Amino acid sequence: MPAPATPSPERPDAAMERAVSRVLRAGVIMAVVLGVAGIGVHIARGGAVLPNVSKFSGEPPDLTSIRAIVRAAARLDGLALVQLAIVVLILTPLARVLVMFAGFARARDRLYVGISLIVLAALVYGLSA
Repeated sequence: MPAPATPSPERPDAAMERAVSRVLRAGVIMAVVLGVAGIGVHIARGGAVLPNVSKFSGEPPDLTSIRAIVRAAARLDGLALVQLAIVVLILTPLARVLVMFAGFARARDRLYVGISLIVLAALVYGLSA
């Protein structure tokens, strides 16, 4: 009779891959939920009227900064919830890089810690510019 098979050891990077997968999935799900809720609230409050597209008008001032978007979303403003969904979707890759940075730091992989920091700096610069 053959000996029972022992489970193969897990790859060192498998835990980090699962963590990154969870972060990406959570970010997308959160963005979808916020977006659908925002559209629903907006339509329920009479926002189903077609906008006047013959004249360009930018976003209202309460939807142009993250702090203002969060405040308006807390008041259950439908458009702010949609904007917040977009912000969450934009920040999801940043969260992914942070998780990867933490994983590489935990593994003491200096090369990839450095690369992660460079990517993180580029994302932060690009998002703040």
